[in-house]
Amino acid sequence: MSGPRGKPLRAFFALWPDDDVRRQLAERAAIAARQCGGRAPKPETLHLTLVFLGSTPMERVAALTAAMDRVDVPSFPLTFDRSGWFRQSGVAWLGVGRIPEPLVELQSSLARSAGRMGFSLDVRPYVPHLTLARDIRKPLPDRVFAPVEWRVSSFALMASELLPDGPRYRIVHETPLRSDTAAGAAVEPALTQGSP
Repeated sequence: MSGPRGKPLRAFFALWPDDDVRRQLAERAAIAARQCGGRAPKPETLHLTLVFLGSTPMERVAALTAAMDRVDVPSFPLTFDRSGWFRQSGVAWLGVGRIPEPLVELQSSLARSAGRMGFSLDVRPYVPHLTLARDIRKPLPDRVFAPVEWRVSSFALMASELLPDGPRYRIVHETPLRSDTAAGAAVEPALTQGSP
């Protein structure tokens, strides 16, 4: 759980896909990279960020994991059924047309906890999406992909190490979600160039 020589972690909360969802996401990332002339992330790095924490001293990890274990949110279905691109950053993305209410609750709960601990957080509204390709040279066509269905049953505190060949992630702590069958309501996001 510790970083090298007790160095701070570059940390974030995320949804970490299972093998089947990861395979589907990786297939779509490869297609996006081919169609847009960019490069796909490594399959093992695909994830959905909930809250980016940044530099995190090791002594704060216990408080973060305790806050995670207090979260009382049911598991929920998540459908990636939108795609697009951010022109300025050259990123193709896969997004969510309707955000399940438990995801809103989970993300806002983690953001509130991190804010109370003094972390400086992104103030823009949360818009769930994941990166399919970077350094793209042309737009991602509309409606390229079949939806990806993901039953989210846990969330994780992740550590990121930036290496010359790209980031490497590891799970520091994982917390299961409540196993309710009801998915809850959903809200519609608005993805814009400025979205995280």
